[in-house]
Amino acid sequence: MLVVGPADLPVPDGVVLVTDDPPFGGPVSGLRAGLARLPLGSDPVAVLAGDQPFVTSATLERLVAAVGSAEVAALGDAGQVGDAGQVSYLTAVWRGPALRRRVAAAGASMRSVYAGAEVVLVPDPEGWAADIDTPDDLRRARRRAATEG
Repeated sequence: MLVVGPADLPVPDGVVLVTDDPPFGGPVSGLRAGLARLPLGSDPVAVLAGDQPFVTSATLERLVAAVGSAEVAALGDAGQVGDAGQVSYLTAVWRGPALRRRVAAAGASMRSVYAGAEVVLVPDPEGWAADIDTPDDLRRARRRAATEG
């Protein structure tokens, strides 16, 4: 397992910590740094945000099962890729070679990584992709964790 984050981030034994340059350079910067340390034959590759507390092994199992021969399986709903809406760009499982190719050619946004990609959308009725960006998000996540725990 590999995590991209600040140099002082505590990680469990056996987890490789990689820092991006510049630090906190955004998801594409983090992907570039992580891919530089990931063995070339790695496939599939899970791409996950660090602020999604409800992602579980079941999430990953569903994404791995869905990717098949496509480039990427990501949480989302039909009609949500590109201009029609959103896909959860940071809750996905990629085919390793496709991810390397797309990140190498991408601009600074995750949208540019996904542009033209063959995406399998995996429904998220469990709300796995819920992330924490604000104090209100944190309060909601804590309430949810208390009721689901």
